[in-house]
Amino acid sequence: MAYDPAGGRFHCNIGSTIGSRAARRSTCSATGPSPPRGGVARLLYNRDMRSATFPPIRVEPEVRAEVEAVLRDGESLTQFMEEAVVAAAARRRVQTEFVARGEAAIERWKELGGGHAVDEVLEDLQARLDDARKQAAKRRSK
Repeated sequence: MAYDPAGGRFHCNIGSTIGSRAARRSTCSATGPSPPRGGVARLLYNRDMRSATFPPIRVEPEVRAEVEAVLRDGESLTQFMEEAVVAAAARRRVQTEFVARGEAAIERWKELGGGHAVDEVLEDLQARLDDARKQAAKRRSK
């Protein structure tokens, strides 16, 4: 299996262009493509076939037309939706982990009694701003 950056596709030695991860799993492996045992049916279905489905969704015809307009060559609406769902789940997982790390950091900060008073922070920021203004005035006067 090789990635073609120009076309944004994975290519197998059996001559087919594979668009989705599921299709890549069904025809290509780390050691090369699976032998085509059932012709075209083998390319579409295999022993790794999913055992669960998502419920169908109803959308406005305009939404479907927009999605179909951005499909890549050989990509099906099902493949597009699978990739979108997997990407959305990964993004949510990353967000959840980020929030958990942030909350843990806040708890550690509270336990250690760290931090600075608001007045100290504002005074420091004001001093930095004043210094920056002085430097800018010196540059302008030269």
